[in-house]
Amino acid sequence: MAFTQYGCGGGGGGGGGGDVTSPVVEAQGLYIGTTSKNQTVFTWILDDGSLYALYASSDSSELDGVLAGNMKASGEALSSSDVIDYGLTNSETHKATISATYAPKGWLNGALAYPDVGGASVNFTTTYDTDYEKKPTLAAIAAARARHEEPSFLALLETRIQ
Repeated sequence: MAFTQYGCGGGGGGGGGGDVTSPVVEAQGLYIGTTSKNQTVFTWILDDGSLYALYASSDSSELDGVLAGNMKASGEALSSSDVIDYGLTNSETHKATISATYAPKGWLNGALAYPDVGGASVNFTTTYDTDYEKKPTLAAIAAARARHEEPSFLALLETRIQ
């Protein structure tokens, strides 16, 4: 969920009563893609419905912002009304809502809306990244870090842990 200079998170928690196969659990993963603002976005949905996203302009190695929130699920639809977008380039924070659909371990597509920014919205299209399933090791993290003389955050994210 990457977007202009607003960040997006997620809303609410998933279903109730210990259902370990709830839709939020099925949606968990790392999704990488682009936004209608020509930004690259890395989005993580955790098994508890937490949403975190990092976004940057596609032509930059600098991070533009971070989204955080809690997702609610209904079937293959996800939504949140408590997303916070932390803009790193403009030092602004905005509330956002998110509406998305997904296919487990396939894709996550949707839109962010910013009611306090004149109703601005940003669409996003992402695909599941199997790196979410890899178990990181300290050696792999150190090797990824060593490959970059002046590492940027996005460069490190784009480096696949082996």
